[in-house]
Amino acid sequence: MRQFAKMFAKPLLAVALLGAFGAPALAQQGDPLAAFKSDLKITAAQEGAWKKFVDVHAIPPQPTQQLTAEQFNALKTPERIAFLKKMRTEETSFLSNRLDASLALYNALDEGQKKVFDEITAERPPQQQAPARAPAKAQPKKK
Repeated sequence: MRQFAKMFAKPLLAVALLGAFGAPALAQQGDPLAAFKSDLKITAAQEGAWKKFVDVHAIPPQPTQQLTAEQFNALKTPERIAFLKKMRTEETSFLSNRLDASLALYNALDEGQKKVFDEITAERPPQQQAPARAPAKAQPKKK
């Protein structure tokens, strides 16, 4: 399980965090949650939804079963598949809880706050790839 956790837990956590806080908030100095809350201008009436959002996002992924590489490799293929399906189900549940908390917070916001939330959590386009090399010019034939 450790290899599985190393391989998938951190990327999934990163995806969840980026989806929840947005890359700009994570890049700010200090506490990204405090900056996010400040940017949203959370009111006293919205504190309950904010607290649930923060609490759910504070829970780290906790798989119910952990296998060493040797234990995983000792399993037969059907057992490995069952194990991986179980882990996938747990990951899906974990991320669904985070997404549900994000949606609950979003639904508690007013229209101006929703616009800020949308801007902060919008997915940024991938870096532009290097331009393709121009095809080599044909050399004139020598006479």
